[in-house]
This record gives sequence, C-alpha cells and structure tokens, in this order.
Amino acid sequence: MTGAPPDLDGKLDGKILDSLLFDEMSGKEVKRLFRYFERRGFPENSTIFIEKMDGESLFLIADGRVELTWMVAEGSEKKLVELSPGESFGELALFDPGPRAVTARVVEDSDIYILTREKFNEMRKKDPDICLSLVIALSKKIAGSLRGSIRTLSDSIVKG
Repeated sequence: MTGAPPDLDGKLDGKILDSLLFDEMSGKEVKRLFRYFERRGFPENSTIFIEKMDGESLFLIADGRVELTWMVAEGSEKKLVELSPGESFGELALFDPGPRAVTARVVEDSDIYILTREKFNEMRKKDPDICLSLVIALSKKIAGSLRGSIRTLSDSIVKG
C-alpha cells in the first residue's frame, strides 16, 4: 500500500494493510474499498465453504488461519495450503458464480473480511475507480497462482 496506513477506526490490522492486494492503493483508497467488506468471526474447525458449492464472496484473513483442501477421493482430502493474516481466497467468486474448487476450513479462531458479489457489483457502480484497482490486484494474484499451478503441473509431467 502506498502512503501511511489510514485510520479506519481500528477496523483494519497491520497484516491486512500489508496485503499484496493493496500494494498500489493509497490509504484513502483502501478506506473506501473496505466500506464494502463485512468483518466476521469464525471459530476453530468451522467450515467457511465446501468444494463444489456455488461461490459468492472473496475472503481476506484479518486474524487466524484457514486451510484450503481438495477432495481427492470420496471422503479423502488433500491439504493444498494454509493461509495467514493478510492473505485472501475465493477471489474467482466475484467474477464467476460457479462451484468452488476447494473447501475452506478455519484452523484457529479467525476474523475474516468478506466481500460479497452483491457488494462488489455495488462498488462497480458507486466507486468504479476503487473497483478497478481491486480487479487489477486480484488479476495479478490470480495470474501468479495460475503460473504456479502450471509450473507444478509441468514438474509432475517431467518427473513422470
């Protein structure tokens, strides 16, 4: 994030402000953006969403940890990643209401900011410049994830 962190009435933590999503936003822009987010607490071991469930929200971890898992066989899951404060997940749901590719579970009590597709669409109309900044940041994150997935797939093909 460029510039000094905004005073957001104690709503945003340092880890959130350090998120790569806000690297190119000013403090004022971040403050405007977060008017569209809702902060919610999730207890340890709770499920945020389940694989194949229709998606409708982006999630940004303020505090706690969340793991993303993928069902590899009936009743068997593979842990893909564990996310920490400042990291986001579920981004594609803002653009595509299709089914989730993974399950998200809370590893420890967590506070998470949520941006629903409805609020995202409201932002598109009321704050198009802020929405564009968010879309650019999300596009960079998604592109990085896609490149990483391609490298992983390439490595597994080469190794046989």
